Amino acid sequence: AHWSSLRGDLPVVQVRDIQIHPRDNDLLLATHGRGLFILDDITALQQLESAKTSDAVVFDMRPAVRWSMWSRDGNLGQKSWRGENPLPGALITYYLKDQPPGEVNVTISDKDGKVVRRLRRVNDEAGVNRVSWDLRYDAPPGGPAGGAARAAAAGAAAGTPADTSLEALRARRRAATEGATEASNDDNPFAGPQSPSVLPGTYTVALSVGGREYKKNVQVEMDPRSDMTQAQVIAQHDAAIQLRDLTLRVNQVIAGTDDIVRQLTGLQDQLRRSPPPDSSQRRVLPDVDSAIKDLRHFRDSVLARPLPGLGYRQYPRLREEVQTVSGMVWRPLMPPTAGEMLRLGELKTEADTA
Repeated sequence: AHWSSLRGDLPVVQVRDIQIHPRDNDLLLATHGRGLFILDDITALQQLESAKTSDAVVFDMRPAVRWSMWSRDGNLGQKSWRGENPLPGALITYYLKDQPPGEVNVTISDKDGKVVRRLRRVNDEAGVNRVSWDLRYDAPPGGPAGGAARAAAAGAAAGTPADTSLEALRARRRAATEGATEASNDDNPFAGPQSPSVLPGTYTVALSVGGREYKKNVQVEMDPRSDMTQAQVIAQHDAAIQLRDLTLRVNQVIAGTDDIVRQLTGLQDQLRRSPPPDSSQRRVLPDVDSAIKDLRHFRDSVLARPLPGLGYRQYPRLREEVQTVSGMVWRPLMPPTAGEMLRLGELKTEADTA
């Protein structure tokens, strides 16, 4: 059973050669007529024997590279004939003696102890588990719902709300491991990053299990193809953080507008259900109707695209404009351009106006 779980997608076939990559510490298996199989970073296997005496252990992590990934939208027909890359960013591998009764969480902190990313409810089966950190900050809250959130909302609307309990999550993971993988609506090749990358440097990974924390450091490095100077890297990071904060602010404006509309709609229903309406109600109801109409028009024409799923077929509103400039600054291996910084300033003014 242990070998089966380690084997993964490797078929029952002759293995003619085995090597350990001297730089990446990957296990390389060459099969007879089936190709090359790679197990990324086998540090966990090398340190597993000593880990078994502990309730939980975070294994040493190899340096994580901030790769700049592009060209995800090429059409290669029915199949993409390429090997599967390792999970992006830092590979966080850890051992749990037993599955804990509560959830297992991971936090990543910078050299000053400030938390930059939170990974909640990570894999928590007894044995060796792995999760990846994509070397980015937490996404600003309040953005458009991803596939899982949309599915949960659709289920709730249909009267069958999704089970979000820890046990249900564990059951879904076990089913996926056995081959019944859930489809995801988040695998969008045109979707850009949801948050900026962290600066190169040393970060602390903390695994939280049963009220205790287990820590290890990981070194984040720049893409070796990058020729940016340290000053340019910092300039890109500073602009990226400004755009992250602007994204949060725009999301708050949209959420505030939606909240006011909900309050006014409730007041509207209350006024219409109050027979017989007195003179003050007669005077205020048209004002409420007008305010709701104006706010909905403002939201749909200025703040955010009104129809989900149509994407660029609708002209971009404020939220989409901020997303576009964020993607320009967050993704490439280059400092922000003068045009991008000019548009950033304009979008701050537009957010002030909104």
